[in-house]
This record gives sequence, C-alpha cells and structure tokens, in this order.
Amino acid sequence: MCGNGFCAYNSLSLCLTGTEEHHDWVIEDCIQVFSNCPDLLFQRTNFRATNPTREAVSQCYWLMRNAINRVRHAESLAGHDDELFWMEDGHIVAISLLYDIAVFNYSTIARKWYAFNEQGRNGYVRLLSSANHTDVLHGMCDSNGRYLPPTIPETFESQAVSPAAFNWSESVALSIQRQYSYT
Repeated sequence: MCGNGFCAYNSLSLCLTGTEEHHDWVIEDCIQVFSNCPDLLFQRTNFRATNPTREAVSQCYWLMRNAINRVRHAESLAGHDDELFWMEDGHIVAISLLYDIAVFNYSTIARKWYAFNEQGRNGYVRLLSSANHTDVLHGMCDSNGRYLPPTIPETFESQAVSPAAFNWSESVALSIQRQYSYT
C-alpha cells in the first residue's frame, strides 16, 4: 500500500472494491457510521481528545475531506497532527459493522491478532499493522497455481464488535452502504 497516511483506508478499499483508489469512499462510509453512532467516534478514536463537542462528527468530516484533497494532490499525511487522520479502531469497527465483514488485524508491535466482528457474514479481511503503516495480507498460490485465500487466524483477541454489541441497525446499514464488489 502507498504510504500516504491513508494506507489503512487504501487497504480496505482494495478489499472492498478491488482497487486502493477509493479510500475516500471508505472514509465517507466511516463518517456516515459516526453520524449514526457518534459514540463510536468518541469511544474508539482519538478525535474526541481534540474535539469533545456535539459538532465533532461534522468537524471530523470536513477535516477528513481536507486530508483527502491533500492526498489527491500527492501530499503525504506525515506531519505530527496528521496522525489524527490515520485509521483507528473506530474506523475498523465502522466498516466491519456497515458491511458485516470480519476484520483481523495483526499488530507487529503487540505481536498478536485483533478481531473485529469476527462473525461477519460477508467475508473477512486480514490486515498487517506496524507502528506507521497498514497493508493487506493476501492469500497465496499453491504449487498448481491455484489461489488459496488467506486463512482466518486460529487465535486472536476479540474487540467485542458485533451488530448486537453496538445496537447496530441493519436497516441503517442498508440505507448508507455502497454496493462494493468485495474483491
């Protein structure tokens, strides 16, 4: 993944659409979820520390739009304050709930897998996260050239994410989700 500050959004875009170019769609999806579930923004991201007001979701949206424009103009989000735009647990929760997918994220720092919505009905994604970068873990080809999808980790630390845990409405999800190919 491109190391432009949106690598995790690029990774999810690749998994959902087949290309990393639609990171802005993934970000907009997250904002839509935060609009419908603002506690998720406050409890699972660092944005609350910088903006604990009721207007936080709207301000987050405009700040993210600005960051998207910077990335479109080949500017990196590598500055100190730009860490605010990096994907956090709240964003992974948002996408996993919105599309009912399981997300398994391996942290090279903690040396373990974290699972979000591990009972997701629409497939799964495996990510690899280091201190400053996230990438997609792909499957492999066997000796006969057949593609073998990546395996689900045998052990992981559940992040207690499920539609029931967040009182997530499937009708809300249907009204805001896009028709991704789940490539």
